[in-house]
Amino acid sequence: MALRDSMNSNPLVGVCVVAAIVAVAIVFTVMALSADPDEQFRVDKRWFYDLETKELFETDKTAVAPIAAPSGKEGVLAHVFGCGDCAGDTFTGYLETNSPEAREALLNSGTMDPEAVRKAVVEGNRIRSLEGNWVASRSKDGQALKKQVIDKCGALGKSLKPCYPR
Repeated sequence: MALRDSMNSNPLVGVCVVAAIVAVAIVFTVMALSADPDEQFRVDKRWFYDLETKELFETDKTAVAPIAAPSGKEGVLAHVFGCGDCAGDTFTGYLETNSPEAREALLNSGTMDPEAVRKAVVEGNRIRSLEGNWVASRSKDGQALKKQVIDKCGALGKSLKPCYPR
């Protein structure tokens, strides 16, 4: 009650407190609105995984798996995650590749019938864990693998966050 009594006896203190709170709110609003949203969510590179060396490497975001890895062997897209953020420990949740038909459809999607592209990708997109077997990404096994990745962070009470090369 002492704060309320002092504000009632000296209204200028109350006005100053309210003005300070409003000023802080305005500063935070201006900072949030002036931040470049593309800067916060820009993804210029993605992680790929060299199937020969079993190591991650960076490549351009437009690369379509499979590609040639630094070892000269096959490289596939690696889905790297963090629990809560990417500043701490990260992990490779699963790998992703495409059949030759799906890869061709993705590379030529601008000149192909959209339904043909969709069909090729649905039928030809494959995922696996680091040591597992390739399965169709939309299959029951593919969905189970993705759920395992989500549950890994959920068990820690944290949300799954995709991580990209910086």
